[in-house]
Amino acid sequence: MSSATYATVDLADLTERLLARSDSVKFWTNQPQNLTDAINEALQVYGTLTGFWRGEIPQPLQPSSDPYVPLPASLFWPVTVTCLGRTLKRSSLLALDAVRRGWEGETVDDGGDIPTRPMIWAPAGLYLIAVWPQVTATNAYGLLVNGVQQTPQLVNPGDYIQLPDADISNILDEALHVLTLGLGGDTFALTTPLHQGFMAAAARGNERLASLQVFRQAIAADRGRQERVLDRDLPLTRDDAVALNRAAMAAKIARQNVES
Repeated sequence: MSSATYATVDLADLTERLLARSDSVKFWTNQPQNLTDAINEALQVYGTLTGFWRGEIPQPLQPSSDPYVPLPASLFWPVTVTCLGRTLKRSSLLALDAVRRGWEGETVDDGGDIPTRPMIWAPAGLYLIAVWPQVTATNAYGLLVNGVQQTPQLVNPGDYIQLPDADISNILDEALHVLTLGLGGDTFALTTPLHQGFMAAAARGNERLASLQVFRQAIAADRGRQERVLDRDLPLTRDDAVALNRAAMAAKIARQNVES
């Protein structure tokens, strides 16, 4: 696989390119914030679907009465967890409950068949994971959590990010789709192929994503959402558009990550 080339773009540049895509026909009010919000929305969906913004965060384990470990808000989708240089096995709360009754109260000091260091982790909610067995005051370890970070938000014209050069056009297409979503009808329908191209590009950037059933379900749900929008008599508010766009894709995938 050839390595991608990256480009540094700022909000002013992205806004100018988005305006060029409208063919001088404005689908929004004259407030620049509408353009900024659409760009940030497209970036957020892109980041969630592709996992592009990733990082590692050291997370100390503090002795507690339960095995749940809060994560910083900057890391919303944990992927791997290591402790003492070893990768913990990923599980789920349902599996732990089914296989080991009372696991939430077990610690590294209990002995018997309980390990002396954390061995398993499980997603437990947004910004929350569970670790088994939990640490104690005498045996406290730290974790290294690797995962998807929050998408950078562009606020000022000079705010910049780095993106794969091949994906910038698709992201701007999705931003235009977000802008027209508030209108519905034929105007919205004309941008549907742009949205589909954006989703296809996200799948190419994340092979595992393309294979997930939840992703295919999200695509189907999104088609249904588009049909409902086309049938609306009243235009959507921007908040409606953002909520529907995110709910059909990013929220489903994040929920699958917690339940798996």
